[in-house]
Amino acid sequence: MKTGRVVNGWMYVLSLMGFLILPPVLLGLRWFKPARFPWRRVLLLNVMVGWALFNALVHFRSARWAQSLKENTAPPSTEFGQRWMDGQPQRMALYLGWSYALGWSCPWLMAYGSWQLHRRRPTP
Repeated sequence: MKTGRVVNGWMYVLSLMGFLILPPVLLGLRWFKPARFPWRRVLLLNVMVGWALFNALVHFRSARWAQSLKENTAPPSTEFGQRWMDGQPQRMALYLGWSYALGWSCPWLMAYGSWQLHRRRPTP
């Protein structure tokens, strides 16, 4: 029984790590190969892959939580447990996961843009 929770935990961690490093990896590819990675491709990959990783993140987190509930046999609080077991977080991730991916990439895009402006500024 514990192996399912361990596997769900590892998959959760891998999904989280992938979601967190996706924007810097894509911007690094854009930095070194701008002709191969135009802005459309970077943003499209960020939205699509980020959406998939965020959905995996929510899925494995809820699977791990459900598995630990089965092992502990302790009932959760009624309102929280009912919403969680009805799949509300999964539906929200399914519909709005792309916005989380774009939101997480915004600070990285601002840092990339400021570095580009600094690099292109003429030196006196």
